Amino acid sequence: MLKKILLVEDEPAIARDKAHTLQNHDFAVVTATTAEHTLEQLNTEPDISLILIDTNLGKASEGTELAEAILRTYDVPIVFLTTPSDKEYIENAKKIIHYGYVLKDSDEFVLIESIHMAYRLFKANQALKIEKARRRESEKKLNAIYEHISTGIAQISLDFHIEAANAAYCSMLGYTEDELKGKHLKEITHPEVIDKNLEKQKQLVEGVIDHYQMEKKFIHKSGQTIHGILNADLIRDAAEKPLYCIGSVLDISYRIQVEQELQGKEEKFRTLVNQTIDMMFLHDLNGNIVDVNKTGVELLGYNREELLSMSIPDLDPDYYQRENQGAFWRQIDFDTPYRFEAELRRKDGSLLPVEIALTKVLVEGETYIMTLSRDISERKQALEALNYERIFLSTVLDNVEEAIVICDAQGRIIRFNEAAKRLHGVESPLTPAEQWSEQYKLYKTDGTTPLPTHEIPLYRALQGEDVYETEIMVVPRDGTPHSLMCNGHQLHDGEGKIIGAVIAMHDVTAYKRAVKDLSTALSEKEYLMRELNHRVKNNLAMVSSLINLKDAEIESDLSDLKAQIDTIQKIYEQLHQAHDLESINFKAYFKDLLDHIFATSIERRVSVEITSDDIHLPPKTAISLGLLINELATNAMKHGFNETEEASFKLEMEKNEAENHYILRISNSGNPFPEETKLDNPHTLGLQLVSTLVLQLQGSIELQRKPSPIFTIKFPIHI
Repeated sequence: MLKKILLVEDEPAIARDKAHTLQNHDFAVVTATTAEHTLEQLNTEPDISLILIDTNLGKASEGTELAEAILRTYDVPIVFLTTPSDKEYIENAKKIIHYGYVLKDSDEFVLIESIHMAYRLFKANQALKIEKARRRESEKKLNAIYEHISTGIAQISLDFHIEAANAAYCSMLGYTEDELKGKHLKEITHPEVIDKNLEKQKQLVEGVIDHYQMEKKFIHKSGQTIHGILNADLIRDAAEKPLYCIGSVLDISYRIQVEQELQGKEEKFRTLVNQTIDMMFLHDLNGNIVDVNKTGVELLGYNREELLSMSIPDLDPDYYQRENQGAFWRQIDFDTPYRFEAELRRKDGSLLPVEIALTKVLVEGETYIMTLSRDISERKQALEALNYERIFLSTVLDNVEEAIVICDAQGRIIRFNEAAKRLHGVESPLTPAEQWSEQYKLYKTDGTTPLPTHEIPLYRALQGEDVYETEIMVVPRDGTPHSLMCNGHQLHDGEGKIIGAVIAMHDVTAYKRAVKDLSTALSEKEYLMRELNHRVKNNLAMVSSLINLKDAEIESDLSDLKAQIDTIQKIYEQLHQAHDLESINFKAYFKDLLDHIFATSIERRVSVEITSDDIHLPPKTAISLGLLINELATNAMKHGFNETEEASFKLEMEKNEAENHYILRISNSGNPFPEETKLDNPHTLGLQLVSTLVLQLQGSIELQRKPSPIFTIKFPIHI
């Protein structure tokens, strides 16, 4: 049989709501709105097991007064319904035997738990009364019940010390009974309630009251706070002399913890709702907005009060065309989101593009629509920019001369630009890699061997290889072979995942034909240059021979002129023998030149030492240096070498990249250079020629005269 509860509430809406909640938890409910109606219900409904009564029944009628009247006749548990503003009624309720009170706006869980607790308290209190009566008859039986009851019970001396405690009491506080015995109440009572507790206990001992009830905080042995509901009674002997006090405690720590957790969760939920990036609206089936979060206020520009006075059609300009005046709200399922894109009108009149997800929900028994609206302005802009980039990229790809081919991560051709279409003469979207060679007529550079799949540049790029300057042949349907130079690499998305590969192919057919023609022309040029150098060398040799013949017939010494011609001849001899027809190896040329000069000019042996970097000079520069060194070598033979020292001639050539010039040092052993001979105003024809050649090289010359001469010549690298 269902437990029957009498609900006394003068507000019909609250009464219906609470009755509905109680019935959902298998309670039978009868209601009353006035004191008279309440007493009438008690007379006609004898099986009422609990009364849930409002502390304020309106019209100056207090629920506490009605409770006192009921308790004079009926022994039934009473739980008060109250609000925080009913402080006066709450204080009055504390003076009456009751089994708790519940805030009207408490959630369903707290209400039901409080009722169950009241039943337990009532049952415990009834049991305690029975135990009191039975104790007078049988102390032994009372002790048995005392030890096994789930409610904590303690015997307290008249001076507030614990004399005995049952197992439940000990377990609740974490002590053994021996540890509790002798402890003063203040040792186990929280400082926040100690004064109130001791004052009530004093009134009980002094006979001012026979019983009191309070919500009390205890201190567990571990220091933890324990919440309990304390009922205290004074025990007297047959002569009504006070003996001790009995306190029964119902541990409600779990209930308090649950209430705190629920409060914390509610605060957390509210914080999350207000911090989310989405606008959250709650509106009824008529579109009237009943709640909105902080994001909605900020994005739309209205304040909260303005939004709560508005409806969805005020914000959605397309509401009537799209949503059939809200009729579809009644058709969607609970907890099944319905998604679409829309625009919401801001307070300044601008439109905000949003993505909306809405669902039907139940809140306190009422049906509402909850919507989450996300600002997609940036996404819209990004999509527009992406579409623009796609069109732009497509236009660029189709207008470049290089053939561009792109495949996806599975190796299927997904894009040919216009140049690739023209080159291959065919486009087959999603063609797999195994068919590329045959489909697109790909060959090795010989133009006849089909290109294996693993050698195809696009396939290699897809495997992760960076393809650079790889040549292949394509023979399209028109039959004209094309040489292609390919570059390609793997494609990745923003997270580094492979999405495909791309290859750029440059048609080098015309270039290769031009290179071949140019190579032929260069070979012909090289042959002509070698023939020219050979003929110039022979002509210079012939001139040198003629000078030898004339030298014997005339009195003048023509050896200097012959040496100068030989110097130039050596240049063309070097060019004729070299692979490079445009530069002279410094060290090889001057070693050959000096060996020739000293071998043909004097009888004694001259040691030649050449120290040089790997330097190559243009013929024009080499001729100037050759003539210059010829003059200085000839001068050393005529005036420098002596009979007491070994004859040596030394060249040192280095390249200074930092200062962009060459440094040439020319020295010989023997006599110092005469002080009276000036380089800047020379009187001899040979030194005049040296100065002229230095100027021709755009250089400078310095002379160390003794102990033996050292000429230092600096001239630019590029002249």
